[in-house]
Amino acid sequence: HLLECVSKLVVQSNTDWFDAHQEVFHNQTNGMFRMNYNEDEYRTHLYQSIGFLGRNLRYSDSPDFRGLEYFIHRYLSDQTLDIEMKHLWRVVKQLSGHSVNLILVDTMGINSRRKSFFAKLHGRYRTIGFSDLRAVASSLVPVYSTNCRSTDSEAMNIIPILAHAKKVLGPDVQWYTGNGHTVSRLAAGMAFAAHKVIAAGRIHGDPKLPGPRCCERLLKQYSLINQVGHALRCNPEFGRLLASRHHYYVNGINVRCLLDNLGSIVLWAQRQQGIKLDHLAQLIETSNRQKRVIRIVERGVTRVHEPNVSLVLKCAELLLCCVAVWRLNEGVRRLHVVENPVSLEGVVLFTPA
Repeated sequence: HLLECVSKLVVQSNTDWFDAHQEVFHNQTNGMFRMNYNEDEYRTHLYQSIGFLGRNLRYSDSPDFRGLEYFIHRYLSDQTLDIEMKHLWRVVKQLSGHSVNLILVDTMGINSRRKSFFAKLHGRYRTIGFSDLRAVASSLVPVYSTNCRSTDSEAMNIIPILAHAKKVLGPDVQWYTGNGHTVSRLAAGMAFAAHKVIAAGRIHGDPKLPGPRCCERLLKQYSLINQVGHALRCNPEFGRLLASRHHYYVNGINVRCLLDNLGSIVLWAQRQQGIKLDHLAQLIETSNRQKRVIRIVERGVTRVHEPNVSLVLKCAELLLCCVAVWRLNEGVRRLHVVENPVSLEGVVLFTPA
């Protein structure tokens, strides 16, 4: 069983695995409740729940799923899945021996039930549903996923993406690129100011260097830019506030304008170096298709309410990470190179009768 094999490998490779999950549960409940499972029981229920939610299944699809309802409502949360993503990536880096310095960012449309009272209109595609904001490594192993409004700009969510990527992948992340509309001046400026990450890829138009006065103003206000970057690192939601306003003043200085000019310099510099990542950015479409295959049950139509949508999306990403760990482990055991670690070929997916 793939999930059983991967879960044991993750626990063996992370000595603090159960302690980390206990700490998350303790923080969520403010110490008012204790965990009712030992390490083996918790591991089994956790990965069964990940497989259940990631495959877009229903409790009525199998009698074995009835026992997961209590565990999912009590123990499964965004923080739990995020820390499990970190543990899986630690195993991936140990097996592959490679560090990740580039991530790919894109959004994909997800359909939801048309008759649901909580259904919303997906503004970009004019369908009932929401947007799935994703980030994957260059090897197509998932890094981040959450639901967002279809009207959100890429700059509104780039700081949470990079903060999560730094937490999961470590400080080696230095580049990010997006497919289609996902590179802008503000996003490039905030990414460089907060995490020293360079935005690359598709750029609308020819980026221009700011004028002499703008460059002089940047040199004078470099300490303020560093303070804004520190605020973005401490509170990633501050990036959404900056991206939602055209003017944001601090002591009479337009911080939004400073970040736009900084982003223009970053985009201009990478264009001058001739860095072209257009073909690489298209790889994320392959990863999007793999996620649709994982969630193909009921045509991929999500039945949960909006507060729990992120759990379903993150569980699907964790399933792809489990496939990558399993393939890399088989490659190490058989002494052969794994070209595509996230390939679903040969993986048997549970299908309800």
